[in-house]
Amino acid sequence: GMVAASEFYGVKFSDLDAGAPQGGTVMIDLAEQLMLYAPDVIGVLGQGPETFEPIAASAFDKDIVFLSVDSGKSEYSPYVYGIPDRRSGGVGGKMLAEGISEKMKNDWSGRELFFIEFTHTGIPACVNITAGFREAFAKEMGLDKSNLIMADVAGGQSPQDLMAAALTARPKGVFGLTGCWDQLGIDPWNAGKEAGRGKDMMLVTLG
Repeated sequence: GMVAASEFYGVKFSDLDAGAPQGGTVMIDLAEQLMLYAPDVIGVLGQGPETFEPIAASAFDKDIVFLSVDSGKSEYSPYVYGIPDRRSGGVGGKMLAEGISEKMKNDWSGRELFFIEFTHTGIPACVNITAGFREAFAKEMGLDKSNLIMADVAGGQSPQDLMAAALTARPKGVFGLTGCWDQLGIDPWNAGKEAGRGKDMMLVTLG
């Protein structure tokens, strides 16, 4: 979307990806490199204040406009774009609940439902967005806390291994799942399919 918008408005667009598991100081360093080229505007997507505030302050000192996108308010930016992470996650949770409700009436009737939350507790935006998803989904489906599984990749375990452990421990269960970013949902989904449990899962990713 950003690339298409830049083409439409006739401006140059540069994209730097710090890598979802890294973020933090890596993103700040990359932003500083980008600002060496004196862009008119620089923005940060889906980060906490410990990441976007140093970038915003540096941009202010360099007379570069800073935009906060899905990152919360900043004293250095007059505008905030996007909706709060928790609310965004809640929309996804309700969407998954709609699909799984139909499954529970048909193919999954009589089976125990679990929710797996693939997140990264080192990234504030992830904590908020997957929490919003979990809360909305659990409310819609009436799930107990014992049926909510936290799969935190901040500890160093791969999403595939976390998924395998959840499936092995619950051989008769069915699962709704999400991931803070697309690949964090797709990797465990593929792991589940490879384990022969594709019919026991439904996924909604958060982008």
